Formats: sequence, C-alpha cells, structure tokens
Amino acid sequence: LDFSGGAYTGTIPTEIAKFTELTELVLEENSLSGPIPTQIGALTALKESVLLDANSLSSSLPTEVGLLVDLTTEFEMHMNSLSASLPSELGALTGIKSWFRLDSNSFTAEVPSQIGALSALTAKFYLNSNQLCGWNAIPTEVAELSTSVASGWRVATGNEGIGTPCCETLDGFKCLPVTLPTATIIIDFNTGNYTGTVPTQFGLLTDATKMQLFSNKLTGPVPTQLGQLDQMTRAMNFFSNSFTGPLPTELGQLDQM
Repeated sequence: LDFSGGAYTGTIPTEIAKFTELTELVLEENSLSGPIPTQIGALTALKESVLLDANSLSSSLPTEVGLLVDLTTEFEMHMNSLSASLPSELGALTGIKSWFRLDSNSFTAEVPSQIGALSALTAKFYLNSNQLCGWNAIPTEVAELSTSVASGWRVATGNEGIGTPCCETLDGFKCLPVTLPTATIIIDFNTGNYTGTVPTQFGLLTDATKMQLFSNKLTGPVPTQLGQLDQMTRAMNFFSNSFTGPLPTELGQLDQM
C-alpha cells in the first residue's frame, strides 16, 4: 500500500486493520495528522517497510508496533510530532536490517534498553532531535548496536537532556533530592511519585537508621553506596518501583537490620 507524496490530509483510519495481507505500508511525505492507530498492530504480514515519516502525526507511538515482528527492512517515523516515551516493545522488531528512524519528533524520557535487541541492524539508526533525557539515556545494550551499524548512527545530537535526569528536564517528573543534611536519621520519600534514580549521595548519610523509598517510579540500579549506611537498623524498603539490575552485594554489610 503506497500513498507516498500525495498531499493526503486527515488521519490514518482505524479500518487499516482490515488489510491484513499488506507486506508494505508507505504513507510518507503527506500531511497526515492525529495519532497512529493502535490497529496497526493487526498488520502482522508486514515484512518490508513501514514508512510514515514526513507527516504531522502526533501522540505516542502505540505499543502495538511491537507486533510487527516480521519486518525486515525499514521502520521510519521521523519528521512527525510524536511524543511521550519510546515503547519498549520496539525491541521485538529484531529482523530490521536498515533504516530505523524515529528522529525529529518529540519523544521524551530514556531510550528503553530493549531496543538493543535490534542486532540485525546494519545501517541508519536515528534517534536524534527529540527530547530524550536521563543519566543513562543511551543504555549499554543500545550503544553496543553502534558496532554493527556501519553507517548512519545518530542518537545524542539534538537531545539536550541526555546526561541530565529526566526529572530535572520534563514536566511530570520529580527527582529525589541529591543533598540532605548529613545528620539525617530517617530518609523517607515513600509514595511521593518520585522518578529518576536514587542519588548515590544517599550513601553519605551514615547516621541514617531508616530508609523508605517504596511506592514511587524510581528506575536504574540501587546504588552500591547504600552499603555504607552501617547505622541502618530499623528498615530499608524499595518495593513498588522500577529498579533494574541485581541488588548490590554491598547491602550485605548492613548486618544490624
């Protein structure tokens, strides 16, 4: 289905889900607007290309794109007005060999590590010119793709928030404080809708006897520096967050709990 460069307007109809035999979807270089319908996930016969670039599409990228697991060539959504975070389901598109482009949109937050599963990709990986952010906005798994992408690697350019916690750059994000009084006894930030990572500086609060960080939206690893809190005798609770990686072995030093 190729309607590229036809000056078409309006939205992509949800009825597109009826075309279940499509092997290629090309709607690039028009004036289409509105969200990409979730029904795109029904087009599981797509094998060659999904080209929706150079339109005025908006809202988030639907997670259902992760159902297009037989794609082998191109996935291009650049030069639109897509926003919100990149869905981790993009990591299911492991057959794409070239032209993975999400640049020149308004995507926010960190790049999901699952995108690092696109190991077949050899050319054109573009995430530049968005609003990506975070200390670890380019996870190791994703950065490793650069060794196989022979030409066209653009990620950091135009993403001014990279290297800065998202909670310092985006509305709706809320950081834990980096500095607290050194005599702090209780570190209590539970159920506060906090995002981002736990500051490593919390490991300097060696008088603390209790730490409550549960029921937030915290991400990243639990800092190894927390193993220095040798006066922690009452409680240390991290549950109901989105931490990654194993608990640091240094926490085993807290033998008074």
